[in-house]
Amino acid sequence: NQMPDSASIFIYSSGFGNVTEGTRLILDDLSFTNAPLSVNQLSINNSINVYPNPAQNQLNIDLEFNQAKLNIFAINGKSMQTNTLEKGNNTIDVSALENGIYLVQIVSDKGVSNHKININK
Repeated sequence: NQMPDSASIFIYSSGFGNVTEGTRLILDDLSFTNAPLSVNQLSINNSINVYPNPAQNQLNIDLEFNQAKLNIFAINGKSMQTNTLEKGNNTIDVSALENGIYLVQIVSDKGVSNHKININK
């Protein structure tokens, strides 16, 4: 019952004649890398360690900076949990989460860092 990773891509066209409704654009062999989106994301990612992955009942997050906000989202985008993180090791109880893939978002004044984790009990 694992939902695959997914993305929504919107393409808009204007000024080149009539656009026919229902026209399809088919993308094949599309791939993404874990490359950072910006220099800020690269520097914040080097200051955060999220483990273990897969996790069972707890998730450890090591921060090298003072404070951050943790958001855990289900694969469908629903917010499942929020916590405040402090510098050093933070142990997060994820025992209430069901097995599956989640997005862990860490937000601080240094930037935003996203991590995909698997809960597997």
